[in-house]
Amino acid sequence: MNSESDMKSKLLLYNMMTLCFIVHLAPKLISIFLVIISIISIFNFKIEKNKNINYYLPFILSISFYVINIFGLFWSSDIDSGFKHLEIKLSFLVIPIIFLNKNLISQNKIVHLFQSYLAGNCALAIYSIANAAFAYFQYGSNHFTYTFLSPNFHPTYLSIYSLFSLGLLFNTRNLIIKNKILKISVIVFLVIWLLLLSSKINILLLFVVLIFQLIITIGLTQNKPKLLAWSFLFSAFIATFLYLNTSITDRFKTSINTIISSNNISKNDTESNRARILIWKSATCLVHNNPIIGVGTGDVNNELVKEYEKRSYLGIKEKRLNAHNQYLQTALATGIPSMLFLLFFITFPILVHHSAKYRILHYFVFIFSINALVESTLENQAGVVFFIFFYFILLKAIPDKVDLNTIFE
Repeated sequence: MNSESDMKSKLLLYNMMTLCFIVHLAPKLISIFLVIISIISIFNFKIEKNKNINYYLPFILSISFYVINIFGLFWSSDIDSGFKHLEIKLSFLVIPIIFLNKNLISQNKIVHLFQSYLAGNCALAIYSIANAAFAYFQYGSNHFTYTFLSPNFHPTYLSIYSLFSLGLLFNTRNLIIKNKILKISVIVFLVIWLLLLSSKINILLLFVVLIFQLIITIGLTQNKPKLLAWSFLFSAFIATFLYLNTSITDRFKTSINTIISSNNISKNDTESNRARILIWKSATCLVHNNPIIGVGTGDVNNELVKEYEKRSYLGIKEKRLNAHNQYLQTALATGIPSMLFLLFFITFPILVHHSAKYRILHYFVFIFSINALVESTLENQAGVVFFIFFYFILLKAIPDKVDLNTIFE
């Protein structure tokens, strides 16, 4: 590699590392770094050749999904809103093209991206907790949970980011953090951070992940009594933490009560659990009435608001809430076939690379696809860039190495 090419490769790496770091801290800067990466990549571009269809298909699927949303403009009346949706989803077009570049990043450098990502995640968590501590000691306000803890970011997305960080720490040996004590400390810190964020779906996913990881570790370790003893202490710590933080457990109690009394929800209710039931009823009805092509890329929220008004759901109408389910949101915009297309795109990596050797990739798809059931995760940049960027980073690791869990070694 000549010095000019080496310089371009380093510039690409540093800008991608910066992008990974600011995903959590400065989402408004993401577009700037995507443009910089794109420009540098153009001058050092080389397409991978002689690959099978499974290699190219994710790129085709991502770009095709964006094209489907463009077509959705043709039966939209609100063109301005449609273009705004296309702007948010532009990463479906840009990022796959960037990752088609063979010279974008070598596999042995991927670990640096994940280290930057983890550093950004921890930096935001520390900053948010420090702000909450300041508010508590200065004004006596309890800002240690949910939206109070992260006023500039939705807790669901921060929880998704942190769950993925845990997945990286669990499945990359000691390559991201080499010091064992530091690694364990960061894992414990991220677990506490996830509990404080109080995203119900992600706390449930956290427990699933921890139990799954424990089962895997038990099968690999030779000192099972010691592992079980530490696991018991950690479980006791989590149980005590939840017991002392009633705001977290109260959110789960509210969800259970909502499920039990789902037929007796006030039409003016805006509490997140009950509002979702009203929203899903409205969205499902609209999808049923427009199953093939939907209502159009630009008209989704307008049609939902009309349906809220028709049903006298005045609380959620005033807030103009979206479908709070990405699959429903997509089906409503461009039809059920489009929704099935998106589902295939999201799950494609685990359909093709289904071996346990690709656990990190499975972990990523699992976290995102479950969250898409309760949030419209691809209707804002926080979800779109995270999903597409790391989707292709993980796929980038596959071609030359069979075991994704050891690509960093």
